This record gives sequence, C-alpha cells and structure tokens, in this order.
Amino acid sequence: MNKAGALVNMEAYQEAVSVYKEYLNIDDQNPMIHTYIGECYEKLEKYDQAVDYYNKALTLDKKFTDAWYGIGLCYLYKKNLSDSLFYLNKAIHLDPDNPDFWFTLGNVHAGLGSFRDAIKAYSRVEELDPYDYEAWIIHAELEYGSSGAWKAVDILKKAYACTSDVAQINYHLSAYYYLDGNREYCLNFFRIGLQLNTNEYHQAFKICDDMQHDPEIISILKQKNK
Repeated sequence: MNKAGALVNMEAYQEAVSVYKEYLNIDDQNPMIHTYIGECYEKLEKYDQAVDYYNKALTLDKKFTDAWYGIGLCYLYKKNLSDSLFYLNKAIHLDPDNPDFWFTLGNVHAGLGSFRDAIKAYSRVEELDPYDYEAWIIHAELEYGSSGAWKAVDILKKAYACTSDVAQINYHLSAYYYLDGNREYCLNFFRIGLQLNTNEYHQAFKICDDMQHDPEIISILKQKNK
C-alpha cells in the first residue's frame, strides 16, 4: 500500500494500479483498495475501468462513500450528468458534511441548468468550508446571472472574512462593483488584487470587459508595472 501510495504521489498512476493489484492477491476484500484503483483509473481518464473498480468496492461495502463519489465524478467527466447526480446524492446521504461532495453536486446542478439547486449546494460548501473561495466565486457568478451585480457583491462580501487574501476574490469584487456603479470600491479591490497576485487581474476583465479600457484601471496597471 505504501509503495502504491508513493507512486500515486509521483502521479505514476498506471504503475500504482499494478502495485494495488498485487495487494489484491493478498486481500481482495478491502473496498478501500478497489477504490484506490478506481481513483488511479480516474486520473488516467479511463472512466469505465474506474467505475468498474468503484462498483467492486460497493459490492464489498455499500456504505463506502468514496466509491459512490468516485462514480459520480466519473459520470460528470463523461458528461452523463443525470447519472452523476444519482451517485453524488448517494454519497451525500452517507456523508452530508463533506464539502467536496457538495461542491461537485453544485457543478452538476449548474451543468443541468438547475441554478437554484446549484446555489443551495455551493451555499452548503460555504457553511462547511468558508475558506473554499471557488465555491464563493461560482455562487456569485450564478447570483449575478439571475439577480445582478449587487447580489454578487453581497455574496463575496460575506466571503471576504475568510478569503480576503485570495486575489481572485478581490478581482471578482472589483468587477462586480464596477458593474454596480461603485468606482471607488472597484478600484480599491482591484489594487488589493494586484498586491496579492499581479498576474490574475484578467479575472476582472472576464466579468467586465469595459474595465480593461477604463483610464483609471489602465493607469493603475501602468503604475504597478513600473
């Protein structure tokens, strides 16, 4: 197991599969090993083989949550969102406090166009792990699409207590404040974003293209480049 784990850490997934299969010659009743093999195949993008091993794990233990989640991920990667939803809900039923499960569920709901359900899922991630800035960002994007920039600002303001040191959060806040007509706050958060990570300022422009043509934004960037 340690040898296979070391290979996984080296991203040598095919070699790790071979070692895990050697372990199965000693003990083939361990659902965790079947799940580890499934995860390796998942990393190799061999999703059908991954699902086979996840199912073997579930044959041994119907409550092995990582296997349910693994199958849900594989179906997500295969763009089979309805099946992914089924397996993710199984995983969450068994482990309702796992933020990764809820984050992936939010992605599936968003892919299905069920934006209210996606927002509920991302909100649950924020409750369980308020430092997960990606959940806050996607949540804000969905709220912007349905309710406008002010709502996106409201979401990211809540995130700021735990994510103020994340450049992307500051750039997104900057863009939404620009769209909401608050230039002072827009420029303030844009400057903070530049202090944290100079290379990610295009995050703001993806949300609001007008910002890259704004004279004050251009001036701030020129000063930073100097």
